[in-house]
This record gives sequence, C-alpha cells and structure tokens, in this order.
Amino acid sequence: MIRHVIMVRFKPEATDENVGFLHAFWEESRTRYKGMLGLTFGRDAGLRDGNWTTVAVFDFKDEESWQVFDSDAYHNEVRAQLPGHLVEQAVRCQIRL
Repeated sequence: MIRHVIMVRFKPEATDENVGFLHAFWEESRTRYKGMLGLTFGRDAGLRDGNWTTVAVFDFKDEESWQVFDSDAYHNEVRAQLPGHLVEQAVRCQIRL
C-alpha cells in the first residue's frame, strides 16, 4: 500500500472558496481514481501558529494506482490552477505501508 500525504499552505488572503477549490478536487478523487483505498483531509484546526492550511492523506492499494493518480491529466489541470487560488506552497511525501 502507498500512503500519499500532501500539506498545502495558502497565502493569508486566501478565502474559504480558494481552499474549497482544492477540497472539492480531493473529494472528487474518492471516486475518480481506482485503487484509492481511503482519503482523509481537512483544514488545520488552528491549535498552533505557523501550521499549514490544509492536509490530505490518501491511501492507494499499490504504486501503480498512485502513479495513475499522480500523472492524470485532470489532476495536472487542477495543479496548474492552484496558484490562481492563492496556494503558496505544497509539500508531498509517499510512503510504503
């Protein structure tokens, strides 16, 4: 199994609508990508200053399933739109479980 974690930092002037754009894609991913076993995502709870805005944890059955997700043309279109939605930075990591 592959666990894919992404944390996204939005610029301070980002609105709920800006963050919602990304959350809508993540929600849609549940049914769009075969081989996805689970997904948890949400906004930071604000318990500590300096945290990132939002995080998602995806579980895929194998590397091939993750690669389909990662290289998908629609996924790349969403990535290309993120700067317009005031995304400052995103960091990702994949681990084998």
